[in-house]
Amino acid sequence: MSPAEIATLFSGHLLYGLLIGAVALFAASITESSATAAIVALAFTIGSWVLDFTIAGRPGWLEWFAHLSLTQVIRTFEQGLLSVSLVAGVVVAVCAFAALATVWLPPGIAVRQKLMRSALCVAAAAVALLAVTQIKASIDVTEDRRNSFPLADARQLAGLAEPLAISVHLAAEDPRYIDLQRNVLAKLERVMPRVSIRLASGRQSFASSAGDEAYGEIEYRYGSRSDTGRSTSPREILPLIYGLAGVSPPAPISSAEFPGYPLVTDGAFALLWFLAVLPILIVLAWWRSRRLPSNNQTFLREVVMNSSTKTLLIIAVSVVAVLLPAFAAPIKVDLTNETAGAEPKGLVPVVGVWRIENDGGKKLLAVDGRQWKEGQSSAGIADKARALYGERYAEFLDRVQAYAYYPYVVAKDVEDFKNGEITVRFEGLSGRIDQGAGILFNLKPNGDYLTIRANCLENNLVLWKFEKGRRSSVEWVRNTPTASRQWHDLKVRVAGNKVEGYLDGKLYLQHTLPQPVSGKIGLWSKADSYMHFDDFAVVASE
Repeated sequence: MSPAEIATLFSGHLLYGLLIGAVALFAASITESSATAAIVALAFTIGSWVLDFTIAGRPGWLEWFAHLSLTQVIRTFEQGLLSVSLVAGVVVAVCAFAALATVWLPPGIAVRQKLMRSALCVAAAAVALLAVTQIKASIDVTEDRRNSFPLADARQLAGLAEPLAISVHLAAEDPRYIDLQRNVLAKLERVMPRVSIRLASGRQSFASSAGDEAYGEIEYRYGSRSDTGRSTSPREILPLIYGLAGVSPPAPISSAEFPGYPLVTDGAFALLWFLAVLPILIVLAWWRSRRLPSNNQTFLREVVMNSSTKTLLIIAVSVVAVLLPAFAAPIKVDLTNETAGAEPKGLVPVVGVWRIENDGGKKLLAVDGRQWKEGQSSAGIADKARALYGERYAEFLDRVQAYAYYPYVVAKDVEDFKNGEITVRFEGLSGRIDQGAGILFNLKPNGDYLTIRANCLENNLVLWKFEKGRRSSVEWVRNTPTASRQWHDLKVRVAGNKVEGYLDGKLYLQHTLPQPVSGKIGLWSKADSYMHFDDFAVVASE
């Protein structure tokens, strides 16, 4: 977290504390005892929490009323947004409660006079709050600009002068509307000079809107032009807005994107330290505390010569020798130095269109099935096959043509995977026939292989066998939730001839093969699937 983000969070909690203090001061001024004042202040605080939990997200005046919750005050600061109107509004509220306390605290003044002065304070505060709500300025202090569009898009949108009107046909409690509000609408309101958003469903609930054919549609009107979509992703909405405005999507500004913290650490040393080195040091310290030598030189001599110490060292070396094979460093395909728009260098595309794409400043591997044609192999497949299998490349090519319906890439740095884990993250973007993402393994020189794949359209996990030019299912697991346009974790664990398939950390598939696994590995897809892959890694074990 950056210093600016920490300072913003601290400021939010400070303002929250000042507001609670002002409320408590006002409560003390209108009650006769401190206990009663504490109860009033507590009721005010808990009441605001009730508002937040019961009517937050409701349309109309309920939505405005929910914004009065005290938890709403610090939520914006916690998200890394420094809102000028929110800061000014909290300051006005603090001053208003302090002024009310000043009115009610002095004794000997008629209640009617106090009420008149209180009314003036409330009216002045209301006018001030109405004025500060017109301030739209806010600052995204997060390092990764998670509350803003990429800098190039923000500049392009800020230059659109005509008004943009958006009508959303979704219920306020619909998760799609919540995603749309967080990922697109809130960012548009911050960056565009003239934008208006209307919840067309009004007071409809999620259940009552089920029969509405227009439900789920989002209408965009820019000037005299309009268009309709259903996506809640900025990747599809921003090009639509650019099309209405008659401008081209901007080129990404790579220098302005947040690079993250690409620190890759190896946990093998940590395991070695905690399972071997640290226990030895603890035992030595215990032995030292029970038998103190005359001086440090004597201690060193005793440690070296003592037979029990020798035995301990022999045991430690044996433990390390046994554990070290289990600490094999993972092999991870690093895409940071790849070229966007080009084929990956660490993977060999065999079938289909595979390339590196830049998504929000992060490089990902994409298989673009939108350009897929049945029977189409990757460019330069003969040379790639020769690099993979040498003189046996011709036999491999025969199988490639038979399996050309299924795009896949092969990892260069793994010659023969037999035991261990293969993991990858994937996201389904589009595809009418399929949205398949799989881990390929047991790839033989003749082109036969196995794959465990998930499918965003079918919500199942399947172990497929590709052998002698034919595909057949080995194990089929249904009801595995795999939503499109969401990232999922896929893992294959192999131990000899035993195979396990995991989706989003849950074990779904188990199967025992007739023969142990042995061969190359890679990533797999199908037909017109347009998918993103990331964090492709393998940990081999003996």
